[in-house]
Amino acid sequence: MRVVASSLPTAVEGSGGNNDVKSAQPVAVPSTISGRIESESDIDCYVFEAKKGEKYTFEVVARRAGSALDPHLRILDSTGKQLSLNDDFRRLKRLTQDSQVENFSVPADGKYVIEVRDVHLRGGPRHVYAVRTTKAVPYFELFLDSDKTQLTPATHGVIFVRSERHNGFAGAIDLAVDHLPPGVTARCGRILANGTDGCIILSADADAKPAISNISVTGTEIQTAKSPSGPPLTDIARPMQETYMPGGGRNHWPVHTHAVNVGERSDIRSIQLSTQAVTLKPGGSTTIKVNFERAPGFTKNVTLDVMFQHLGTVYGNSLPKGVTIDAGASKTLITGKANQGQIVLKAAKDAPPVKMQQVSVMANISINFVMKATFSSPPLMVTVTKP
Repeated sequence: MRVVASSLPTAVEGSGGNNDVKSAQPVAVPSTISGRIESESDIDCYVFEAKKGEKYTFEVVARRAGSALDPHLRILDSTGKQLSLNDDFRRLKRLTQDSQVENFSVPADGKYVIEVRDVHLRGGPRHVYAVRTTKAVPYFELFLDSDKTQLTPATHGVIFVRSERHNGFAGAIDLAVDHLPPGVTARCGRILANGTDGCIILSADADAKPAISNISVTGTEIQTAKSPSGPPLTDIARPMQETYMPGGGRNHWPVHTHAVNVGERSDIRSIQLSTQAVTLKPGGSTTIKVNFERAPGFTKNVTLDVMFQHLGTVYGNSLPKGVTIDAGASKTLITGKANQGQIVLKAAKDAPPVKMQQVSVMANISINFVMKATFSSPPLMVTVTKP
């Protein structure tokens, strides 16, 4: 038996009819409402009072808890006019069969109705649900681009961390990692305010022995004078396993662990940059020379990049806003026995100022059309000055 736990006050569907707006069962919010769609075409309605400008999130827990219900959720005003609707919502980057209306803004003082039914108007003893009604507050979620990072002695690897911001959260996020294997250290970057991605660069000691460990990555809000009072927001990043799509596309599936391992020395032995820090003026550019050591006999193509991307989709990009790679001026495809290239970064004329944003210069080796082995440089710190 699955049980939905809640720290909120609870309400249970009563025995009387609550099939429409006029007969809606009164409930308080925030709360967790437990109910059942008892028969075909059954509809459950709950009425609550709210003030103009208040913001709420309504989430139906059903399928993920083993219920037969495929919920359909609507928020109505006191006349039955629909204000918001959701059938399936995205959770952990995947579409679910449960429903959620997030950050609903109350348009005026008055009474409002939560309406729950099955999307196919089915019902029965197994069509149970819980509706979590909470005040909508700013928060963020973090995701790791993959479920594994492979290192070799004296090399570096990069973990890209992507944020999804909710309910107006716009702050910067500090990244941290725990439970690394022996001989591995980390330089943890940040996700800039209003930004999407940050990165963590791992380094294996030259004498690191083969080892593996499941890591934990966390993000913590960087509070400022404008931040709300109280402790900073935090989140534990969810690992996402790389999957393949028809036609060679790339996608993700949520998993529980991200493993970091140290293996034997491989095709690339080291990557060196001509500088570890660059400063850009808006409208300006800078060149980073890249030199890497190939293993004896390794002559396959190596592609340099500062963004992790595939078929035009970017999966990791910790560059500051307004900073891009100048593809025409860069030398990123390194063939045969060659081991030198360059990355040219340019800043847009309106690029906002930022200090010391951590970036990875990657050396990618294709394994097949989708998969690649990725080696990272040591951290490159990018600063953009004021105009």
